[in-house]
Amino acid sequence: MKSTLNKKKVLSVGAMLLLAFTLIYISLKSQIAESKENNSAQTDTPTVFVHGYKGTYNSFKTMLYRFEENKWGKRQLVVYVSATGDITWKGSLLSGSKLPPLVQVIFEKNKASIAETSTWLQHVMAGLKNKYGVEQVNLVGHSMGGLVSTHYLETVNGSEEHPETVKFAAIGSPFDGISHESYHQVNTGEAVIDLKPDSEALKSLVKNKDQFPANLEVLAIAGSGDGVVDIDSAFAIRNIVMEEKLQIQLIEDEKIDHSGLHETEKVDKLLKKFLWD
Repeated sequence: MKSTLNKKKVLSVGAMLLLAFTLIYISLKSQIAESKENNSAQTDTPTVFVHGYKGTYNSFKTMLYRFEENKWGKRQLVVYVSATGDITWKGSLLSGSKLPPLVQVIFEKNKASIAETSTWLQHVMAGLKNKYGVEQVNLVGHSMGGLVSTHYLETVNGSEEHPETVKFAAIGSPFDGISHESYHQVNTGEAVIDLKPDSEALKSLVKNKDQFPANLEVLAIAGSGDGVVDIDSAFAIRNIVMEEKLQIQLIEDEKIDHSGLHETEKVDKLLKKFLWD
């Protein structure tokens, strides 16, 4: 009788252990699958780089080279927008890439207003969705590129014609304008009007903050050595983005000027951590 009871206890314990191992296996398998899915989403999501006032191909050229050298991403597509708004696509977006695809946008008319440049960016984004099937993107804007990107995000929020933006980084972007009088004396174009403190264009960005995507993760970077955009102006994005969705980072290095913000590995690492880690 005791032998039979002992056998039943052994079988019961064995069944419980088998059940426990099965549950652990299922849990681990689920976590691995979820991790692969997240990694795949990160790898497939293009990051679009938008230059600022008077920007050119060179604005993000060396940053993207560094990203490629570090195996953080691969520049697959360069998009040229002519002064009349015509778009030329150089390269292609390759599916199944092991590295996150990087997309560089270049505006020939690089002194245009925030609103006009934003309209061109809308056409580029719509093209990414229609031509390449892109459903999600990250956005990185330097200087006025961050303002143009903000205008774009407020304009197309909820639009099915454009990819969903999941992360947005603004580098040295003057959300309160550029206060240095000398800057406005030597620079020309419609953009300069928009970049003045209290301009209608900047007021509009704040006025339309309710149209900014509520769930979008945002990173704002400023530099202590930036002689063009004051720290307070770069961080005035707080007037648009909800506090819980906003990260701010200050590059404390007097040797890194305004253009130097896209030439330093300090910013590279912040972007890498924000976009892909």
